[in-house]
Amino acid sequence: MNFNWKLSSSGTNTMGSPVREFVLRMDNSLRENGLPIEGFEFLHGSSKMLEITRQIEDELSRSSQNPTLYVGFQRVDKVDSELKRYQQLKNSGTKIHAYGVGEPTPHQLSVVNNWTSLDLSVSNVENQWFLVSESPTPIAFIGWEISEEIFGQGKLSDPEKMFEGFVSSDERVIKSLISHLDSVSLNKELQPLSVETLSRTLESKVKKVMVITQDKPSDKLSPGTEESLKSSISLCKSLQAEAILYDISAASYFVNPGPPGTTWTEINLSGDEVNTLGRSHLSQQLAEFKNEGLHASALLAGKHGFQAIGEIANREKADVVIVPQYYEFPSLVDRIVGNTLGQIKNTNTPQLMVSTDDGYFRQAHV
Repeated sequence: MNFNWKLSSSGTNTMGSPVREFVLRMDNSLRENGLPIEGFEFLHGSSKMLEITRQIEDELSRSSQNPTLYVGFQRVDKVDSELKRYQQLKNSGTKIHAYGVGEPTPHQLSVVNNWTSLDLSVSNVENQWFLVSESPTPIAFIGWEISEEIFGQGKLSDPEKMFEGFVSSDERVIKSLISHLDSVSLNKELQPLSVETLSRTLESKVKKVMVITQDKPSDKLSPGTEESLKSSISLCKSLQAEAILYDISAASYFVNPGPPGTTWTEINLSGDEVNTLGRSHLSQQLAEFKNEGLHASALLAGKHGFQAIGEIANREKADVVIVPQYYEFPSLVDRIVGNTLGQIKNTNTPQLMVSTDDGYFRQAHV
């Protein structure tokens, strides 16, 4: 059900209300040859909209189905007044995909599972106040702000704030809206960012970066790993962030790295310690970070696969995890042992960035 989730320009609207014109278009498009949109109520005023918002959030927090909520905050600063409520909602098992203008702080980001940063728009649905979920009760609410001069600013109670919107339980509306929001997020995630752009975006939020690598000569590394290391050095230098090199080649079904009876996996190791263990290529990689004035240490993977990356990154207090693009669609051998982004299931994994072969970064889609 492909529908343009955007208000028409004032020049093409003949109904006086752009939101009413939008609803008519939505009905005509999504009903196709079927019944009109069902379970629909047109809304005026923020008080009724806030009441519906709270009802949706409360039902999700009581659900045992681990539902997914898509929510629009308009601007990132709006999250501040919702921190406690959304932390409780997330703790209840609800997966939260949030949208708004601006980059969240780590504290703001901690109460949602994903944040999609938007460019300012008064007409795109993703920039509005909305909540949509398929379970436990299918529901879509959109509060369209029509006070464009103060769009996304101030409080709901401000007399100048004006909203029009609707709530619907029609699955055609819900599925179409979720599909649109997913495509918005995916397009943002797939947009490549240069080191300079990513550094400006992250600013002082990042203190520690974990980089996936291997203890192998450059011509034996997995494709893109050498380029990923170079890009990571540039990023860490720009951010003045600490680096942790996570050596996935240390994992073995048969032996542990180091002398018999010792455990060297998943503990921070210096370049000298790594070299003592005979991992000279990893030691050289650490030296390249240190040559740029960066603090860097290594972690040796204790077992195959990417399943534990989220847990390890959280334990090490890494803010960003950088993975070479190759691991999105790796070879059969790597897929068999679990060295693929698809194995990362932990929704609390720190920000996951794919490093591309041409020196750019983009958010991983897992």
